[in-house]
Formats: sequence, structure tokens, C-alpha cells
Amino acid sequence: MHVEFQPVQLVCNSDADGRLVFCDGQFAGVLSQLSDQYAEFAGRWFLEFGLGPLAFQEADFADLVDAAQWIERRLAT
Repeated sequence: MHVEFQPVQLVCNSDADGRLVFCDGQFAGVLSQLSDQYAEFAGRWFLEFGLGPLAFQEADFADLVDAAQWIERRLAT
């Protein structure tokens, strides 16, 4: 399985860095990078929206490598 991230700007309380998530070319979800307003979580990536096995999951990640590994595990089940 190949996880790919496409950069995108998200409209939130302020513009936020985001990534569209694709798995083997199929759209699977949206990640956002948490801002300074989230204190100790600032800079982490948060799953805003997921499809299929990623739906209704609350998850945050230290970096995109961590996110890709978690996504691969969820989609492999």
C-alpha cells in the first residue's frame, strides 16, 4: 500500500496547513497541522476526516511518517 500526501491550505479559525491523504491513488482523508493554540500539541498532525477504516477515528501524529504508518496499519485490516 502506498500512502501519499498532497499539500493543501485549510480554512479553519486561521489558514492551516493540511494534507489530502491518498492510498494507492484513492482519496482517504484530510490531515491538519495543529497551530500554536494547541499548546503542547502544536506542530502535530491531526486526522480531521477519514473514509472507510479511517472514518470516525481520533488520531494525532508527531509527523507525516508516523501518520503514514498508522494509515497503512488501519487500511491493512
